[in-house]
Amino acid sequence: MSIIDQRYEPVEEGAGPSIRTLSKCCERQIVRRRRSSGTIYAGDFCIRTTIDVGRAPRLQGVAGMIERIAVLGDAHVGGILDMSITGNELVVITRYQRRTLSNMDTGGPVGEAFALKVIAQVGSGLLNVYRGSRPLFEKLAPVHADVCALDENDDDLVVDILDMLLCENVDPTQTVDDESVIVWAPERVEQRSSTTPRDQDDTKAQVWALAVTVYKLAAASAPWHGSSPLEVMRKLVDDPPEPIPDTFSTDFRDLLLNRMLAKDRHERISLAELVELPILSPYLRQPPGDPPPTDVGLHPGAVADASSSEGGDDPAADDDDDVADAGAPACRIQ
Repeated sequence: MSIIDQRYEPVEEGAGPSIRTLSKCCERQIVRRRRSSGTIYAGDFCIRTTIDVGRAPRLQGVAGMIERIAVLGDAHVGGILDMSITGNELVVITRYQRRTLSNMDTGGPVGEAFALKVIAQVGSGLLNVYRGSRPLFEKLAPVHADVCALDENDDDLVVDILDMLLCENVDPTQTVDDESVIVWAPERVEQRSSTTPRDQDDTKAQVWALAVTVYKLAAASAPWHGSSPLEVMRKLVDDPPEPIPDTFSTDFRDLLLNRMLAKDRHERISLAELVELPILSPYLRQPPGDPPPTDVGLHPGAVADASSSEGGDDPAADDDDDVADAGAPACRIQ
């Protein structure tokens, strides 16, 4: 008898599939992909999806959906990292590109190359989750996912950077913590006191939330240094944003301040438009043997800075080391 069978918590009759059955189904169906060493690094970037399995209509559908989360096809997704079940809540953590945010806490502003890297890689991952996962969760409410980074000290998940609502007709104030940046997007705040139905396209609110995080990285001088993304966000809502240091190019400042942080949702760039911008192309996954372009409107030295900020960690090279480990249990009980 597995540890899952010994420690499962039964749910009320009629509430949905039992945790025990769901756990066994996950163990059988989910193939856990690992890096060759199986090591989890500080700064690893993860997407955490939470499902209320008590409201899941079909057990087989839940397991199939979880399996598809692990193989969305995004170049930076590394498969399911961990799963946990507490009560009726199933949490699936999918690994993202290794060390993407490893130098997030630099003690000062980051360079333009790193800021563009965060925009490109987080933006492309979010877009892929929206396109690949959202239809899978249409019948599973409430469902949401958040983007997290691993803490440098204890390799634990730290404060959410962004939140993604993956199910339509869900009140964000009921499914997302008020400390999450996305629920404070200007249009979300306005809609709280309005009877108008919320626009189901959350991607522009997600762009705004991503921009808050990047703004903190780029303008990490007083009063921004040491502030949480939520504190930075509140200042951006209440006051005009302070200028980005002139070490950043005009193209970058225009993208961040005028197109990503636009308070008017209709003037804000969408996720799909964002990831297609030439300025981000060097930081998205390139086909093997295809070097990143250098003439994309960056200030001199930005592409070179991108190489130095990687710290020698080539995520493309790691892909060859991925192995399928069907024997590793995909679920655990917290």
